[in-house]
Amino acid sequence: MAIVKLDKKNFLQEILDSKGNDATYASKIRNLLIANKMFSDVYQVNLSFKQVGECIIIPWHTHREEFELVPKKGLLLMGAAKNYLQVNNCPDYQKRAPNCFEAFKTAFRQIENNDFLGDIILTLRPIDYDYYNQLEQPQGKFSHVDGLHRLIAIYLTGRVDLANYVVFSDSIEEIKLIVH
Repeated sequence: MAIVKLDKKNFLQEILDSKGNDATYASKIRNLLIANKMFSDVYQVNLSFKQVGECIIIPWHTHREEFELVPKKGLLLMGAAKNYLQVNNCPDYQKRAPNCFEAFKTAFRQIENNDFLGDIILTLRPIDYDYYNQLEQPQGKFSHVDGLHRLIAIYLTGRVDLANYVVFSDSIEEIKLIVH
């Protein structure tokens, strides 16, 4: 188990400098800035396949209610991945949720090419924002902040090695309790 403390200021600056252009970049920056205010430190954490599936709570994610990947109370990643498989088989999914469909398609293509998928951002409790406030997070779980489509693709393919797992926390000891 490796947990490495990162320079928080440099980590955030690298993301801000990246000038992302995908449809979710603005929400990523918003969520990161909220996490930055809520937590004192940031760590890179190695997670196993089992930990990725069982220790990450995903907040609400839906497209027009008919394509609900995650209910408002949240769901463990392994449940969100199962829901994705069902939603992906819906004939109208690509047409009605094109950004989501493309994000998954891109993530699966990157995995197929063994490309590095970047940082998956997690926190030790839900960030203080909108639908995160409805998230039911049991003790000993991480809350997902950014990288949903990549994270589900990683889990479904078993390629947890193709991403960095970055956790905002106030204490390395809190992280150790989860990844022991």
